[in-house]
Amino acid sequence: MKLIAEYNPFLLDIELNALSKNKNLRLYLKSTGTDILVSWHSFKQTPSNSVLKKKLVQMKKFSNNIKIVTMAKSVNDATRVLSLYKNNNTKLIAFSMGNYGRISRILCLFLGSPYTYVSLGKPVAPGQFSVDEVKSIFTRRK
Repeated sequence: MKLIAEYNPFLLDIELNALSKNKNLRLYLKSTGTDILVSWHSFKQTPSNSVLKKKLVQMKKFSNNIKIVTMAKSVNDATRVLSLYKNNNTKLIAFSMGNYGRISRILCLFLGSPYTYVSLGKPVAPGQFSVDEVKSIFTRRK
């Protein structure tokens, strides 16, 4: 991470656990002025609203740029993640993985997400769109 920070990236994506456990990393990133995107993933499920909101509060301590991604096992799971955009004052990227969460990867853009994640070819995460699929969706929208 320190080596990447030296290249002064637009935004450096770092997992919440890495930031929480490594004070030296936090201090170094602060000293370089590197903007960070604090990310948190739940690859097995989507937690309750209260757990998601607690994560959001915890992540805000490190940055105003936040990414929360969970595995949706139902439409309600995906909706719960998208509800984080209500009354939100951060640069939030929040969507779900899996078949039930797939559409949330697009809907998040309409709810305030600065961007979403797509693949250049084969998906690298469950439910991920390719860049060509997203281009097609937005071309039809015009």
